[in-house]
Amino acid sequence: MIDNLYPLQQLAQTINDNAQGSNNKVKVLDPSIKNPLIMVSIQGDETFINDARHQILINYNRVGYKTLTLNEIEFMNINETFTDEMMKLCQRYEVEIIINNDINSFGGGDGGKQKSATTRKLEEEQIYSIHIVGKLDNITFCETSMRILIDSILNGYTIDCIDMELSMIPILGGIDLFNFHQIAKQTKANIYVPDLLPNLFNSQIITNNKDLKIWITAKNITELLLAKFILNKLIQNNNNNNNNNQQQQQQHLIMEKITMNKNKLDLMILNNQKNLLNIMFKYGVFIQLPNLGELKNSTILVQGCIKESVDDCVSDINGIATDYYTVDVVSPSIVNNDKMGLIQLMQQKKTCNVVMNEHGLQFNGRSDEIKLILKNLATNGNGVGNGNTCSAIKLRLELGNDQRDFISGKKNGKLIKILNQLQNIPKINFQTFNQYNFYIDIEVNSSSQSVVLILKTLDLLELELPSELKFNIPEVFHKSIIGNGGSIIQSIMKKYNVFIKFSSTKISSNNTNNVYSLK
Repeated sequence: MIDNLYPLQQLAQTINDNAQGSNNKVKVLDPSIKNPLIMVSIQGDETFINDARHQILINYNRVGYKTLTLNEIEFMNINETFTDEMMKLCQRYEVEIIINNDINSFGGGDGGKQKSATTRKLEEEQIYSIHIVGKLDNITFCETSMRILIDSILNGYTIDCIDMELSMIPILGGIDLFNFHQIAKQTKANIYVPDLLPNLFNSQIITNNKDLKIWITAKNITELLLAKFILNKLIQNNNNNNNNNQQQQQQHLIMEKITMNKNKLDLMILNNQKNLLNIMFKYGVFIQLPNLGELKNSTILVQGCIKESVDDCVSDINGIATDYYTVDVVSPSIVNNDKMGLIQLMQQKKTCNVVMNEHGLQFNGRSDEIKLILKNLATNGNGVGNGNTCSAIKLRLELGNDQRDFISGKKNGKLIKILNQLQNIPKINFQTFNQYNFYIDIEVNSSSQSVVLILKTLDLLELELPSELKFNIPEVFHKSIIGNGGSIIQSIMKKYNVFIKFSSTKISSNNTNNVYSLK
């Protein structure tokens, strides 16, 4: 299944029909067996390119699927009422719903690999599947509605809902939505949380992010009422004993804003949704992203109630940004030659975009794909296409500010060591970006081996990049590990050339946002 090929072709035709000037045009390159990805080429003046890019991104909707399972009893209970309601969901969310007995219908099968124990168990049992196919935003909302439909009609459960601001759901739910899981477990109810990253692809299924509902279903009315009571109690405690003074209510909430590079932000929205959701669950915080292609908005908002969790969340989000590299290639003759070499260079590159003008090229993409592009350039003898040589090249990396001193070393010793190995040909500069990250620019000018030198510098620099591991040690053991006056921990750090930090997050007994259990 190919995402949006026909809609993109229609949109490109509309943009071309309304374009002013023969040089302004959009072309959608059809995918092939060798290159199954859609490539969109935009040519023209800067205003046209920016506007066309915006139109393409806001009209792009990635296709996906969700699979739900039914047991034999649920399948046999399917009746006309259920199918009628299911058809209404299809129309409302613009999706297709398929019911069959193959859980791997859209998973591509096992590809000859050994099946998991869960898959084997489902295949051994008489399990039926409901597959929801459509735009990613839409199928996520439809999945929740379908689960409610299954519970209410096929299982005869009672249903109810609670209104809650979307931004408060992961905060009240706690780390990995632990609070909601505990409530569901203890009351034997099902709790369904809405999509926490809605409308990233401008689907317009909902008009705002506020007051989305949490749905509760249960076999018995007493179980449902108990679950609803506990959830309302959780909300009430968060609202400072039902005090409606918004200023007092938000005093304990911490909000951070992250200013991102717009190209990287769009790439993250396209390729890192699961990572961002996992970060949200990991720290029990809320992350708000702009819509794909949204103009004049390159800010990510992070909201939580524990400063350390918010800071760690911000660090992890910036960590995703550091996995994207930027390459500027000075090659003035590229615009006057065959562009097929450039198209071939971009084939199979899922996360890359390229900008070309009279001065040369700029590539943006994930680090592994940027490295492949650099290796291809080096293989072609510093060439892009037919007879286009790179007279200069700059590679830009993004890293956290806390890594700046570590990378440079004492008195820039690490950088000097790298440059000495490369006869001091490359230039390495640090540049401030925002309050969290900085840029490292690696530049080589007027060298027949500029791309090769960039690759060598990158390899040496990546060897110096720090890695971080966090794990839990019960606080009762901290003193014995640290040793008298820090002697033990100091010897470990010196032996392995690492930095070790102990920290503890003390949660107030009055803080019901993070831990809640039914006694």
